[in-house]
Amino acid sequence: MYEVIAIGLGIALGAAFARVHPARRALAFMVPLAILGGAAVTAASGELEVSIGFLVFDTLQTTVAAVATYALVTVWQTRAAR
Repeated sequence: MYEVIAIGLGIALGAAFARVHPARRALAFMVPLAILGGAAVTAASGELEVSIGFLVFDTLQTTVAAVATYALVTVWQTRAAR
């Protein structure tokens, strides 16, 4: 269930940072926030007490969702501007 929260957080971060230019600046802020967000989701769910593997999985899940959403929204905005 908490995976949905991690993915939702990543989607929200990617969509929010899609308007930040240049891309380096957006990624420089988005990726650390996604890592912190994934760690927060792991800690809030109590999975951190079970295994450190959940921390790795949730942070990667949040980061991949953020970067993928950022890329998709950027491509969509570029094509819509044409």
